[in-house]
Amino acid sequence: MNKSKVVVVPNVYHDESLISYIYRLADVNNLDKAWIYESLGINLSKIRTHGFQLGNEKIDTSILADITGIDQIVLDGLSI
Repeated sequence: MNKSKVVVVPNVYHDESLISYIYRLADVNNLDKAWIYESLGINLSKIRTHGFQLGNEKIDTSILADITGIDQIVLDGLSI
């Protein structure tokens, strides 16, 4: 698993969902969203095909904190 840091780290919006933040993070860094999900240990085959639902997959915010440099407590505060 490649846990390299991203170049651009957008600010977290107080009313934003975690999934929305991941999409924005991928977008501003011109990354495939699959890279972000795989870096977070999410099995892409388990993600539902509609909306932003992840099924039973759990996002490890400690990995996202490591990739972005954002405090894990801030990321944990985002709605799922």
